[in-house]
Amino acid sequence: MRSIWKWAAWSLESTIGVVVVEWLGLGEISRGLVEAIAVMAFFAAAAIPVTLSIAPASQGLLENTAQMGVVFVLAYVLEVVWLTPRLRGEDDYEYRLGALTGLGLAGTIGVLLAVLLAAHRAAGHANFLDDAGLACVATSLMSLAGVVIAHPLLVHEWERSAGAHDREEA
Repeated sequence: MRSIWKWAAWSLESTIGVVVVEWLGLGEISRGLVEAIAVMAFFAAAAIPVTLSIAPASQGLLENTAQMGVVFVLAYVLEVVWLTPRLRGEDDYEYRLGALTGLGLAGTIGVLLAVLLAAHRAAGHANFLDDAGLACVATSLMSLAGVVIAHPLLVHEWERSAGAHDREEA
């Protein structure tokens, strides 16, 4: 099952990349940004059946999720500020910069969507938008949290690869 998701994400990413770079003539930063948002939209759509199978999110849950999301966005910004200078030497620096920006944008959209859904619930509405929005909120915020949580592993990998690169030059 995991390989199916991986293939679907790769297929979507490749298709979006061809459309953005070749058809629209945009650069690598735009490609990374669009691909990151498209992959997040794909995973949000895939999560809708899960959110349909659980009880609708309450107004309070959505408000608390938005507050947690703001914390994740701020932590993500700090993470990316640390990460970006370390990516400069990579061949695909611009693509990664666009992807990191797209992921941050998707997380910010998730926070905004949580606030809007809380207002939607407060107004007494309950429909498919709640489930679709909750799927988007959950996937976007989980991706931000994942990058922040993976920070120690990223540091370890960069230090290890920098050490190997220094040994090769010597």
